[in-house]
Amino acid sequence: MNKLPIILIIFLAILPISLAATISGTVYDYSLNKAFDATVEINTQPNQLIIAKDGTYSFEVSKGDYTLSAKIIKDNTLISSVEEQISIINDGSFTVDLILFPNLDEDLEEPVVDVDELEDESPNTTLIGIIVAILILAIIFYLFLNRNKPKETEIKKESIDQDDADKVLAIIKKEQGRTTQKDIRKQIPLSEGKISLIITQLEHEGKIQKIKKGRGNIIVLK
Repeated sequence: MNKLPIILIIFLAILPISLAATISGTVYDYSLNKAFDATVEINTQPNQLIIAKDGTYSFEVSKGDYTLSAKIIKDNTLISSVEEQISIINDGSFTVDLILFPNLDEDLEEPVVDVDELEDESPNTTLIGIIVAILILAIIFYLFLNRNKPKETEIKKESIDQDDADKVLAIIKKEQGRTTQKDIRKQIPLSEGKISLIITQLEHEGKIQKIKKGRGNIIVLK
């Protein structure tokens, strides 16, 4: 009996396995401790989902682009989560550790404006049109009078007070090395622009790290 067809069938059967990749890793909380009982999911076809009882996970995937996510839910409330985009172009074993970020969406939500109330309080449309027309005419008249005057540009550079920078660092240290930019703003009597300028300077000096989260920033002390 010719053994070639049998060998060919065996080779074709093990070929998908040889081309498969293994993605594994450890799930950590924001304090870099193992996160137990985290739900880890990857969008293969079909989706794969496991509960990382001991803080670790492992998936078998083929080549392609995937979204790997992990989250912790307690009492039907999302406590922390993370999402990573990964691409598999070769077979083999790959380690992708995941760090869960606290769910700060509630703290960062913007106030909801009642559209109906705005409509009730809006002035007469005709009056608005008249005011806009007067403003446009005033701007045109001003530009006409000043068309031949040289333009003057004044550049103001806002300096950073070292005492203010030290206060920001002290707030971060008091919050165990991590806090939100919103919380810093609550604890120091400076404008939002001034706080952003101080954080940018401290990040440039390598003293802190700014992590974008939703519509706010998480500030971590280095």
